[in-house]
Amino acid sequence: MAKEYRHIGKETPRKDAREIVTGRARYFDDISLPGMLYGKVLRSPYAHANIKHIDTSRAEALPGVRAVLTYKDTEGWEWGIPKHIRILDSKVRFVGDGVAMVAADTIDIAEDALELIEVEYEPLLPFVYDVEEAIVELAHENPSLGQVRVSDALRQKGIFVSAAGVRCVWLRHSLETFQKRLKALERQVAETGKVLTEVQLRALEKAKDEKAAWGEIETEHVGYLGGQDTFYVGTLKGVGRIYQQTFIDTFSAVGFAKLYTTKQPINSADLLNDRVIPFFEEKDVPLLRILTDRGTEFCGKPDTHDYQLFLAINDIDHTRTKVKNPQSNGICERFHKTILEEFYSIAFRKKIYSGIEELQEDLDAWLDYYNTRRPHQGKRCQGKTPIQTFFANLSLARQKMLDRRELPLTA
Repeated sequence: MAKEYRHIGKETPRKDAREIVTGRARYFDDISLPGMLYGKVLRSPYAHANIKHIDTSRAEALPGVRAVLTYKDTEGWEWGIPKHIRILDSKVRFVGDGVAMVAADTIDIAEDALELIEVEYEPLLPFVYDVEEAIVELAHENPSLGQVRVSDALRQKGIFVSAAGVRCVWLRHSLETFQKRLKALERQVAETGKVLTEVQLRALEKAKDEKAAWGEIETEHVGYLGGQDTFYVGTLKGVGRIYQQTFIDTFSAVGFAKLYTTKQPINSADLLNDRVIPFFEEKDVPLLRILTDRGTEFCGKPDTHDYQLFLAINDIDHTRTKVKNPQSNGICERFHKTILEEFYSIAFRKKIYSGIEELQEDLDAWLDYYNTRRPHQGKRCQGKTPIQTFFANLSLARQKMLDRRELPLTA
């Protein structure tokens, strides 16, 4: 049997329905109490201005006026959650912002008193008509600010919007990440020719540093930057530990790898000398710079460290990754994952290796497949193999080399 409810599913008549339809109901404006005063607020005609001077003497002298309040009389009167907005302030921040309050015996007297208040404004520019426009403008002006700091910065200008509200606007304009805000700034500069401020320049430089530190490598052409790293392969019975020295061209993703039994600077230099440098020399493109982590096989005293000496002799610049961030050489990390999943995990299940030479032979065969027959989906390869990408960019790289050689010397 269905449960009977007293109110759910039943019509409930309003208690005040009869008074409302007969006109006997009393509303706020119908209420009049003994000694009651009427209040009116003088409001700003300006969107953004300072109050330089305000004179209420004529309004206060008007018969029937009980009080006239300005920002000078309401120090500490605040509202909002939490309380942070002054009831009256010496600065107005929108058309209609409160300037003064009058209490009088009648509404007419209060309205007359407002007309007697003399206010001298100092208009301020710029001002904002639209909150969303202000949020987007600040995203271009200082793209490094997060949503909380944007909310705080706008509050200082008298625009009250929550951090969540800022993010909603960012999402509508595709500005929700630092990188997207930077791209929007770059588009704006390209379209308008606007001169960047110091804050904007710092934000762009910071983004460039972060890209280099977290694997988003700035690379202009093949040979511009190579990534090198050491990968621990495992242990072979009768041989010991096996380490792989890895090099990858960050533009084309052409990779090289050679196996060693120790993790020494001379081995890091040997890979470059035996495999990498001859490849680039054959293609008539120099290797300009190498990115490594801060391991001892790559870093040391320039005058005694084998790897550092080799780079100096071959005029190759050396860039090191961000401290405590080994993942910042991301292209090598991804290459190692590919080798592990597509070569080592399969090779060690198919074959028992008795020596490092045998393993190196199979690794070389896989690298030939990787470079010449395996298509890549990166933003530069786009379905081509690394070697196809390398040759497609070769002419541009050679032209860049010529441009650098032809740069005039400056005193």
